[in-house]
Amino acid sequence: MQFFTLTITPGEPYLSSVPRFSRLELTRAVIQPQPEGEATLYFINKAQHYPLCFLSTNGIQQHPIDLIFSEQSELKFAVQGTAHITIIGTLSDQHSALEMDQPEQGTDFLEQLLAQLNQQELDQLQ
Repeated sequence: MQFFTLTITPGEPYLSSVPRFSRLELTRAVIQPQPEGEATLYFINKAQHYPLCFLSTNGIQQHPIDLIFSEQSELKFAVQGTAHITIIGTLSDQHSALEMDQPEQGTDFLEQLLAQLNQQELDQLQ
């Protein structure tokens, strides 16, 4: 898993795609302190602009976002206003994420061993 940041400048849309076999999870949008001002972050899908948050250097300076993109998903973001916005998240290998979801080998053996030990303790109490 890698830490991911992306700073978007007003008037310069960001266009890219998630690398193959990867997963991108975006968690937070943060306004940059310089230049001062305010800005709206947009996600662009099929030529439609969807506002994600409005940030201001003199007001709300960060906002949680919860966006997850799978491999080869198109990423299109834009900022409208006078300030830059940075998006923060993580980029991970999908194979690693799948492996983490799978139970470790040997779990069944450990469960059986614990059950036997518990049974032995119960037998000794009787």
